[in-house]
Amino acid sequence: AEVAALASAHPTDERVALIAGFCALEAGDAGAARTAAAGTLARCPADPDALRLRGLAAFAEGDHAGAAADLGALGSGLSAADRLTLGIA
Repeated sequence: AEVAALASAHPTDERVALIAGFCALEAGDAGAARTAAAGTLARCPADPDALRLRGLAAFAEGDHAGAAADLGALGSGLSAADRLTLGIA
């Protein structure tokens, strides 16, 4: 709840929006995570954190092609934790 309030108070702060998105994803709300990522990507199309968030949200929703596209765009930027989550060696 605090993160959502913070995001509402700072609607143009990309970092706050992405933190709110990652929190939503952690809470099981992949749709809210995708929405947060989409807002950032509309303004900064190559933002690696937004691509990561959208890719992980896509994976959580079963959109493996979407996840592969976004996470693949990160190249070597995919973290070890993401690789574990996705089952990638």
